[in-house]
Amino acid sequence: MTQSDLKGYLWSELSARNSPIARKGRSERNRDAIGERLSAEQIAEARALTDRCIETRYAECD
Repeated sequence: MTQSDLKGYLWSELSARNSPIARKGRSERNRDAIGERLSAEQIAEARALTDRCIETRYAECD
C-alpha cells in the first residue's frame, strides 16, 4: 500500500458518496479496485479520512 493508494481510495469514496446514480457505479468500481490493494484496517482508515474531509467541508482531506 502506498500513500497514493490511500488517497485514491479517499477521493474515490468521496466520488461514490456524492455522485448521481448514473455515475455512482464507476466511482464504486474505482474505489473497489483500489480497495483490493488495501487491508481492512487501511480501508477503515481511508473511510475515516473521508468522513473527516466531509465534516470539515473539504478543508482537511490529507
